[in-house]
Amino acid sequence: TNDSTVSWLWDTNYWLAVSNTAGGVLSGATSGWYIAGSSATVTATPSANYHFVDWTGDVQGDTTNPVMTVTMGYARSLTAHFAIDRHSLVVSSPLGSPSPAVGTNIYDYGSSIDVAVTNSPIPVGLTTQYVCTGWTGSGSVAVLGIGTNAGPVTLTNDSTVSWLWDTNYWLAVSNTAGGVLSGATSGWYIAGSDATVTATPSANYHFVDWTGDVQGDTTNPVMTVAMGYTRSLTAHFAIDPHSLIVTSPLNPCTPPVGSNVYDYGSVIDVAVTNPTVISGVTTQYVCTGWTGSGSVAVLGIGTNAGPVTLTNDSTVSWLWDTNYWLA
Repeated sequence: TNDSTVSWLWDTNYWLAVSNTAGGVLSGATSGWYIAGSSATVTATPSANYHFVDWTGDVQGDTTNPVMTVTMGYARSLTAHFAIDRHSLVVSSPLGSPSPAVGTNIYDYGSSIDVAVTNSPIPVGLTTQYVCTGWTGSGSVAVLGIGTNAGPVTLTNDSTVSWLWDTNYWLAVSNTAGGVLSGATSGWYIAGSDATVTATPSANYHFVDWTGDVQGDTTNPVMTVAMGYTRSLTAHFAIDPHSLIVTSPLNPCTPPVGSNVYDYGSVIDVAVTNPTVISGVTTQYVCTGWTGSGSVAVLGIGTNAGPVTLTNDSTVSWLWDTNYWLA
């Protein structure tokens, strides 16, 4: 209805592209057109067990701040970077070759790790060894365990494992014929522990003593030793001895007059070897028999009381008559 004008108004818009790596989400400004000079704010939030690392692209300000505000004076592209959380497994061990190795080992959250000692026992010569007996742990590792394998462990927080070791010493036990041993046997024993061996004689044997790396009374059949070092023990047995006491007013006899000692089970000829003893031309002494005890017959006639198998203390007394000549 009258003279008129129209002036078209224009804005300049710039494109903002926002993206992120795995492990988190973005909120706030999204990819799109933004008026020149306006501000756009994007917030990076990590997922559970991830952490924000930084921003890359057409950044503005502190790239390690998860909140990024940019002035849209030109087209921009922003990328938020996330990374999985990492945790330490600190391994300590005075000996051996543990896996993972001694020291601080870093792994991604959720890693499955074989935690073990691979070379136990460790021999030192033939009579000493070091043995891994278990571990103490924290974090994702069991607090206490026995053996050489604490895994596999799923690492979800900072953790430690300390391997435990014992020193073992070899105890060798043996015995001579005539008895048996009971209690501690030949084998490995923890340093400082006690080992007790008992020597028991067989029938008709007796315990004599211990030899070797002994401790205390060597004539006591019960031997207890502290395993502070490698030891070797031998128990000695001996067959029981028995006496054969011979009495005779004359001495042409075997065994001779007196106390004669023999091993249990010995077979002994018991006799008078000269049954007639002549004194001059008109007198003689004649062995008529014996009295005995133990393994010897209680009473006998003649000059031969054997052979005798000696199984206990015994006696034999030879009996003699005196004969005179009548002309």
